[in-house]
Amino acid sequence: MDGSATINTSSNPLSSQNAQSAQQAGSERRSAEDERRINELNARDREVRAHEQAHLAAAGAHARGGIQFSYTRGPDQRLYATGGEVSIDTAPVRGDPQATLQKAQTIRRAALAPAQPSAQDRAVAAQAAQMATEARAELAAERRAALEEVSPQSADETAAGNEIPHCPACGGAHAAAAHEGLSAYAAQSLAEAPDAQTFSRAV
Repeated sequence: MDGSATINTSSNPLSSQNAQSAQQAGSERRSAEDERRINELNARDREVRAHEQAHLAAAGAHARGGIQFSYTRGPDQRLYATGGEVSIDTAPVRGDPQATLQKAQTIRRAALAPAQPSAQDRAVAAQAAQMATEARAELAAERRAALEEVSPQSADETAAGNEIPHCPACGGAHAAAAHEGLSAYAAQSLAEAPDAQTFSRAV
């Protein structure tokens, strides 16, 4: 021996091919999983955006700002909307139950606008329905109070309108025109007749 040694660092060709095949198979599995995940995120993104846009469109002027999204980063490093919310003003209109009723109806429509309302959406709709009920009760109370104020005056006006005029000639409960066309005898008889027969002799 000459005191020297040779170290073979070359790999077995078969082992190298197996390693490459395993790496390729792993890459394909990861690609398939990534593709499935990306498809799920895309579907979720479309669903969330459509859901929140329905809220925003129905809320109209009662919406506070635009849509607030929460995002998830996908395997492709893109951001996908996976959650969202629209803030809506749900306070009653002070001193105006009619406006409050209209607002409550709008809020309820906005809460139930998406094709599949969430549990939170249904809770907001229930609160709006309660607000509408209270507004209707307040409106009914206002109408009753208004009728109570108007009723005495209306009763007086009705009584005055239905008052039977008295004839100045005979004092009977009929107009003086009732005497027109009557003979002196008929007029005298009319004056002496009871009120129940007042108009039975008119011609």
